[in-house]
Amino acid sequence: MAAGAVNKNDPNDARSVAAAALRSPSRRQVQPDDHAAVLKVRAKRHRDLGRTRTQVVCRLHAVLCELVPGGVSKAITAGQTALVLGSITPSGAVQAARCELAAAFLDDLRRIDAQLLDAHKKLAAAVRASGTTLTQVFGVGPVVAAGGVSVPGGLEMEADEADQARARALRRRPRHALRGRHADTGGLARIPEPR
Repeated sequence: MAAGAVNKNDPNDARSVAAAALRSPSRRQVQPDDHAAVLKVRAKRHRDLGRTRTQVVCRLHAVLCELVPGGVSKAITAGQTALVLGSITPSGAVQAARCELAAAFLDDLRRIDAQLLDAHKKLAAAVRASGTTLTQVFGVGPVVAAGGVSVPGGLEMEADEADQARARALRRRPRHALRGRHADTGGLARIPEPR
């Protein structure tokens, strides 16, 4: 390793690693992957797609702000962006290039939305297959449950009477009463996903 070679995979290195592992007092048994490992992979894919979607939406918003006087004030969706782009008639080469860039971002957004929907379905199926009861707790969906189950040692909770009572109370309240109430909605600002 002192020679600067990054790829140390020759037979002597493998033998040295095996000898060190045999002498280690705390070696672990090799076990097959279980539901936790599958959930970790699925949750990471979902999280990565969500981050990528946010980047594309931010870039699309920046281009639309240069095309539309006053910018776009609402949350950006693929349908809304298509309407905005359809209403713009480029007046020059710069505006035409911006419209082309916005159209490319719109294509990216549609592709990522489809991938995100597919990833969510696969994640939900993996959570159901794991047999976790986390999804019975109010406010815990497949994404949160996958994060809780995939940690070492796992995380299991039962939906108790208090959770169920809170869920019923929140469902009875009108939607407008919940707006701006971060304690009731989880306090998360998000870009709306496609419907």
